Amino acid sequence: MGARGGRIRGARGHSRNRQVLPGHNRARKRGDAYRKRQRGHMRVGMIADERAGTTVVAAALMVVMLLVGVVLHDVAALYGARGAAQTAADAAAKAAGLELTPYLGVGNDPRGAAVEYADRNGADVVECSFGVGERYLWVTVRVHKSVDLLVMGGRKAAVTATARCYLDLSPSGR
Repeated sequence: MGARGGRIRGARGHSRNRQVLPGHNRARKRGDAYRKRQRGHMRVGMIADERAGTTVVAAALMVVMLLVGVVLHDVAALYGARGAAQTAADAAAKAAGLELTPYLGVGNDPRGAAVEYADRNGADVVECSFGVGERYLWVTVRVHKSVDLLVMGGRKAAVTATARCYLDLSPSGR
């Protein structure tokens, strides 16, 4: 190994796999040392830049996920309002149909009954039409309900629903 403990002159103490390599990281010609230092520095800089890039990407993904959540909230609100409008239309059509039935009718104001039941369910009657055939009585009610949307800056959307009630007027029910 030698008198100096296995060191080779010019190796500067760098070793790889327990072998001392002479001239490791030494400039062989002018400018090499600067380029090597800069390359090593760029590696560290690239890693730091990648970490910063990851932070920016994570922040952007969080914003995108927040927007997707708000859009999903609006879609869920629209589906919920559609179901509530359909319930209101069904109730209004049944109330108007029962109002016109000669067997169960307690008055002769089917539109008033439809408006009352739609209002109880938080909807407004847009149209109420009815007709009497030979054996059937039908009532059609169309209601609309407004929904507040978050994505559109608090604007409202109108949801409509239509229901029809058929009543058999024959004494035997057939």
